[in-house]
Amino acid sequence: MLWLDSDMILPPDSITAAVRTARDTDAVGVALPERTIGDGFWTACRALERECYLTQPWLHNPRLVRRDFLIDDGGFRLDMSGPEDADLRLRMHAAGARIELADVLVDHDEGHLTVPDMLRKRYYYGRSIPALQGQHGGAVGAQGRALVKSYVDARGLLVRDPAHAAGMVLLRGLEVVGYTLGARRGRRDRRTAGRAGATA
Repeated sequence: MLWLDSDMILPPDSITAAVRTARDTDAVGVALPERTIGDGFWTACRALERECYLTQPWLHNPRLVRRDFLIDDGGFRLDMSGPEDADLRLRMHAAGARIELADVLVDHDEGHLTVPDMLRKRYYYGRSIPALQGQHGGAVGAQGRALVKSYVDARGLLVRDPAHAAGMVLLRGLEVVGYTLGARRGRRDRRTAGRAGATA
């Protein structure tokens, strides 16, 4: 099964390349590396960040997954909105299911990114972080460490574009704030739902 976001633009041979990768490597999941396109300073900062981990398989969520794995493992978690694809990737790693990168580059059209829009989106995603942490202890920290390692590995790329590199660091810091506030709200919502269930 293969799924995409509505703002992704695939090269003509993307699906063929993904299926070929799965067949040639016996992978259970195949990720399609993405690059950000769009307008404005913050969009360029996001594009630079994505470029840092284009070749880091652990940081890419699969887009093509064997149907039997999805059925046997329960598919996507319905109590998550945003991190559900990361949850699937983590479950696949825990099960020893191989994930490979297809030899394609998908354009992810993020339009004209603004800080308020980004904060709202990260707050919304952050509300699902308690569910992700409950399912995968230490996953959020491990993701953060993997991202930092990818930035270190790509330090030459960042040094060549200091303005957008600085913006990328600032944007990441603001995202942490959004995620943290969202996670706080998510924990509160879970406690409220738990109390309501206990009294029902």
